[in-house]
Amino acid sequence: MIPSFVYSAGQSSWKMRCSSVRTVEQSYLLKHYPDEKKEALEHLDFAIKEFREMKMQPSLERALRRKDILKA
Repeated sequence: MIPSFVYSAGQSSWKMRCSSVRTVEQSYLLKHYPDEKKEALEHLDFAIKEFREMKMQPSLERALRRKDILKA
């Protein structure tokens, strides 16, 4: 049986990776498919929510700056 602290650490590590991948997807969509801005914003919104929950301040700030740029 896996101890709960190991399981929790694995979950948060997975969430961090998932959120980071979402920001990469957002960047890729905008660079190669500019018409997919709505979908890119959805990926970014998901990542922002996750970064807030995990208190990942540098990543959160970077994602919020990207969102401001997209909405401008």
